Amino acid sequence: MILFLIAALRYGIGTDYWFRYAPGFEQIQRGDVDGQEIGWVLLNKAVGLLTDDYQWIFVVTSFLTIALFYRFFLRMSINPALSVFIYVFGGFYLEDFNLVKQGLAIAILVNTIEFALRKKHLAFVLATLLAASFHVSALVWFAVWPLMWIRVSRAARIAIALAMIVIILVVPQTVSLLVEQFAPHYAWYFESNYGVTRKIDPAIVVVAVAVFAFTLVKVGQAGRGDRYADSIVNVLAVSTAVLVATTTIAYLFSRLDYYFAPAELVAVPLALSLVRSQLARHVLTVAFMSAYMTSFVFQFLIWNAHGVLPYASVFSR
Repeated sequence: MILFLIAALRYGIGTDYWFRYAPGFEQIQRGDVDGQEIGWVLLNKAVGLLTDDYQWIFVVTSFLTIALFYRFFLRMSINPALSVFIYVFGGFYLEDFNLVKQGLAIAILVNTIEFALRKKHLAFVLATLLAASFHVSALVWFAVWPLMWIRVSRAARIAIALAMIVIILVVPQTVSLLVEQFAPHYAWYFESNYGVTRKIDPAIVVVAVAVFAFTLVKVGQAGRGDRYADSIVNVLAVSTAVLVATTTIAYLFSRLDYYFAPAELVAVPLALSLVRSQLARHVLTVAFMSAYMTSFVFQFLIWNAHGVLPYASVFSR
């Protein structure tokens, strides 16, 4: 309720609050849906049937996004409390203040990991298409689907990650042409200088450490079974590859990592569970928490990412 109320009652913060979402709600009510994903249009229309106040689209999306993430933590995390901590201080929570459509799509997608593990492939496909109905870039999730139900050796995982780095660095123009052809309203990500050179986020180090731990340790020791651990680390390896490859190139690729990065939310608790010594596990947990808090300070307080701080509520309008 605390996270929901803070998100639902926000007002005027996030770079796209006034640029995209508030005016977009009113445009959709007038029937102007050009360039909008069908799921997003239907959600806005449904809210519009009940109220003409654009703030309610933020209330509804906040509830759906946070509820879906909490479902993911409760069903898939070894330590849900730590996952909630990473969700807040890892930046995922505040990023969704601005990336409203994509945040909702991601909240749907993380729950498909469970579908993949249970070999509910139709449910996986339908949920991924539902996510894409809110943000078409969610279709990239199909690229990691095989990694969640096919066993991949550590050597193969590393090879896949390195291959992704090379492909992203070598063929950005090719991907740009594909995006212009099939999703033209996202083509500006390749033309914009926004995010071309990114600052090094301390969270990158956290992710790298988690991947390193998974690479060296037999993940089946975690007690949840090899398939669970392998699936999580496979997605995390993709995330790390994208992070490494996108530090100096087109903004769109860094946006893609938003889909894979949430693997951290369950991967870090899983990695810590592999540490046999209780004292060492506690020390490492505090170290990870400190790293995320440091990342939070740089990302949102110093660099003012997404323009979501300082916080403002609807009571100030």
